[in-house]
Amino acid sequence: MVKKAEMNVEINSKSENVYKNSYQVNDLSSLIISLKSLQKDVNDVLTKIVNETGSNNQVSNEMEDDEDDEDDDESGGGDSDDGNPKSKISKLE
Repeated sequence: MVKKAEMNVEINSKSENVYKNSYQVNDLSSLIISLKSLQKDVNDVLTKIVNETGSNNQVSNEMEDDEDDEDDDESGGGDSDDGNPKSKISKLE
């Protein structure tokens, strides 16, 4: 009788461990699903940030190019070339 009681206790103990393990596996599965969803959301946000940063850089570069063009216009459009190679040499001296 004592032996049967010990076996029942051992079986119940193992059953509880199996239940706890399966519960932990379910928790881990839920956690993995949540993390995958969170990772997708983070990737979406990062993609938006990269796209907006790229757009801002493009706009910034275009604005800098426009400013450079305006500077050239204000200085008379750069050196004029009258086709005479001697005039280029004299400008260098």
